[in-house]
Amino acid sequence: MLKVDQLASGYGRIKALHQVSLEVKRGEIVALVGANGAGKTTLLKAIAGVQPVAQGRIFLDAAPIEKLLPHQRVKLGLVLVPEGRQIFAPLTVEDNLRVGAWTRADDRSDGDLERVFSYFPVLKEFRARLAGSLSGGQQQMLAVGRALMSRPKMLLLDEPSMGLAPLVFKQIISVLESIRQSGVTIFVVEQNVNAVLKIVDRAYVLEMGKITLQGTGNELLADTRVQAAYLGV
Repeated sequence: MLKVDQLASGYGRIKALHQVSLEVKRGEIVALVGANGAGKTTLLKAIAGVQPVAQGRIFLDAAPIEKLLPHQRVKLGLVLVPEGRQIFAPLTVEDNLRVGAWTRADDRSDGDLERVFSYFPVLKEFRARLAGSLSGGQQQMLAVGRALMSRPKMLLLDEPSMGLAPLVFKQIISVLESIRQSGVTIFVVEQNVNAVLKIVDRAYVLEMGKITLQGTGNELLADTRVQAAYLGV
């Protein structure tokens, strides 16, 4: 579904990504792991269209998208849940969710709203509250729910565990598996290597802007280099 081919990107003279290539197959959950500053967020932003690409290609369903604007990529089904959630704090929970459907021409958002509430019942309970009053975990649920309102084919998640208690992150991970079962492909960037590698089909390790390892989640969990660098073993 997603193919990144020899992608390079950076900030001025600073190169953050060096000829990065990877693939995500339809129906998979694939993770990108690595240390702070490795270039993980830069890669997700480049895929989503909010970070300029210096060279390389990005394909969604075999069609090149690297020249499309971000909202055009959303209409094709590629949606980013950004690092730090970036919800609209002054709006209610329900209004935040409905904003997620703004690119759609139909008026069936009520059904999608109920689907999001089935994943995150607390959002239904707090639908009239201001989003800024939610806890960190609830805001992360809201950010994921807002993305689902656009009916994505592929969901990009940037550090969903950031600032969350382990129990809350475990709950979100469980929902991600349910979302995948509904037909949504997922590409997730995550620093919580131990947790994310247990639930993904495959994963890539990004170091200093380059892919250095790849394999199934279990293969990377058993890799001594991953254990030493990220798991403290």
